[in-house]
Amino acid sequence: MPPCTHRVARMTAERLADTTPPELRDAVTRDKWLQEHPGLLTQGDGLAWKGDKLYVPEDLRQHILRRCHDPKQAGHFGFLITLHYIRRQFWWPRMKPDVEAYVRNCHVYATAKPQVGKPMGLLQKVADPSQPWEGIVMDFIVELPPS
Repeated sequence: MPPCTHRVARMTAERLADTTPPELRDAVTRDKWLQEHPGLLTQGDGLAWKGDKLYVPEDLRQHILRRCHDPKQAGHFGFLITLHYIRRQFWWPRMKPDVEAYVRNCHVYATAKPQVGKPMGLLQKVADPSQPWEGIVMDFIVELPPS
């Protein structure tokens, strides 16, 4: 590796150490999974890593899910896209079911997601009235192009 690469890596690690929120370091030190599986992840500067992915302690997983799925910039994407975005930077055991459950329970995504499959049922015929003005039916036609 060229010397400049080592320098950049060292500067990045120093910057990360300076900007890491204390609650992340605290969550890493008290995380049960890390205590039960010592040595599986690389640890340093109060953080845990799996390769180049930051380990997310259980206390902070909902925060990461919210930050990667809920903002308007994130777009409330579906399960696979949200999982892809999170996997780019983070790792935790059983990440896939956690992301799937979070997206499945997202009200905004559930109401805005594209419909897949057959459309809802066809219009049903209104019963014929037995006398005049027994029922009134109206059709609304909107957003027609100008004629």
